[in-house]
Amino acid sequence: MKVGFIFSTKDRVGFSKKTLEGIDVPGSNFDLIWVDGSGTKEGRLLPEETAFQHCNLAEVYYGMNAEYDRAPLSFGLKYLIQHNYDYCGFIENDIRFEKNWFIELMKLFNLGKEDGLEVGAVTAKVWASRVLRYEHNYVTIWNLGAAMTLFTTKAAKIIYNNLYRGDKPRYTYAKKLQKFYLDKFGIDVKKNSWELFMGTKDRHLSRDWRYAMELSEHELSSLGTISSLAFDMEYDIKKRWRTHYVKEERVAE
Repeated sequence: MKVGFIFSTKDRVGFSKKTLEGIDVPGSNFDLIWVDGSGTKEGRLLPEETAFQHCNLAEVYYGMNAEYDRAPLSFGLKYLIQHNYDYCGFIENDIRFEKNWFIELMKLFNLGKEDGLEVGAVTAKVWASRVLRYEHNYVTIWNLGAAMTLFTTKAAKIIYNNLYRGDKPRYTYAKKLQKFYLDKFGIDVKKNSWELFMGTKDRHLSRDWRYAMELSEHELSSLGTISSLAFDMEYDIKKRWRTHYVKEERVAE
């Protein structure tokens, strides 16, 4: 089993160091491909100054145009697919991880399979506003985002070919996404998600909002851990996005 994560950075060295501390833990037997767009000397030096004990720093690419919605993600998926990774993932440099995040993340593929699902993507960063359904020991997700996501090769190829390959814009809108889940599952995702419309009648959304929808169109499920094991360091999601992280006790309620 060959697992690779694209670790995208652009300065913010303090955040990067905390993310790396959470990534490089026992059981994290994966490759890290570091894609850096830093403009500061401190940021550019960080990859060569970082020693890993558990995961493997496979490659470092400097000078990447770290435009959030395009360059690192497109480059990263293409790299991982071409290098025959079985699982292809993204980690951004502002995520704090719990110690057991990777082991629990990988369990999701089998948990879904046991329930008859073909799992295309998993995440350990689980916002309540992005949950489609609660199951016994995982959740299904309607919005994966790009901050912490792991795809199967099959799913990675779908995302790359349909959302990043070529120059055609591949964005979506809040109403279109809402309609998709209403038509397919009879679930109105707007009900528990202020972030989808943010008080507007409709809203232009970046490509990563389409990940789970794109996979669902190909009958692939997107799952998340219960509880969330990855957390945003830059934002207080309760204040900024009016949501909270999924926890076991909240599910029980």
